[in-house]
Amino acid sequence: MTVETVDDGWVTEMGRRHAEPEAANGGESLDALHARLDELMGERVALDLELHDVRKAFEELGQPVPEELVELDTAELMAKLTEAKMAHQRALADFQNYQRRQFDNERRACDGAAADVVESMIGVLDTFDMARKMDLKTTPPEMVMQGIEMIRGEMLRVLGQRGFAVIEPAKGEQFDPNVHEAMQQVESADVEPGCIVELVRPGYRMHERIVRPAQVIVAAGAELDAGDDEGADDDADV
Repeated sequence: MTVETVDDGWVTEMGRRHAEPEAANGGESLDALHARLDELMGERVALDLELHDVRKAFEELGQPVPEELVELDTAELMAKLTEAKMAHQRALADFQNYQRRQFDNERRACDGAAADVVESMIGVLDTFDMARKMDLKTTPPEMVMQGIEMIRGEMLRVLGQRGFAVIEPAKGEQFDPNVHEAMQQVESADVEPGCIVELVRPGYRMHERIVRPAQVIVAAGAELDAGDDEGADDDADV
C-alpha cells in the first residue's frame, strides 16, 4: 500500500484524501474553556431571542417563515427531544436503583424480624429439651403435664411480646362473629340464646388481625349475625 504525504497537510491513500486531525487546543486552561463555554451559551441565548423576533416579524407581516428558520426550529426540537429522552433514561435508572434499595431494605427488615422471633424462641426450645430429659418411668404424670403447661406458657409469653394473643371465649359470653366461628347451635337451659355454650378450638390474633377465629358452640334461639366473618376468613387465609 502506498501512502503519499503532500505539503498541504492532506494524506493521499489509494487515491482518496482525508483531512489529518488537527492538533489539540493550544494548551488552553480549563478556566478559559469554561469561560468560552459561558460566552457561547450567552451568544446562543441572544441568538435565540433574535431569531424569535425575526420569526415573529415575518408572521406579523403575513409572510411565510423562511425555510432556514423552520430548519433551525426542527433542529432545536430534535435537540430538546434528545435531551428529554436522556433525562427519562436517567430518571428510569434512578427509579430502578431506588426500587432495588427498597427491596434490599425490606428484605433485611424481614430477615431481622424473623431472626428476632427465632432468637426469642430459643428459650422455649431449651424448655423442650429439659422436658425430653425427664425419665417417664419415674416422673409422675402430673409433673409431665406441668412441664407441658410451662412450655406452652413460655411460648405464649414470647409471642405475646410481639402482639400475639389467644382468643378463648368463656361459657356464656356473647357470640361475636368478628372473632368467633359458630360450629353448631344447641339448645341450652343455662346459657342465653346467642351466647357461647362451649369452646371447641381457641382462636388467635396478631395485633388487630384475626389469624384464626375461635370455634365455638352457640346456644340456639337467636339469629347469628354474619358480621365480618368474610373479612375474618380472608385474614385467616392470608
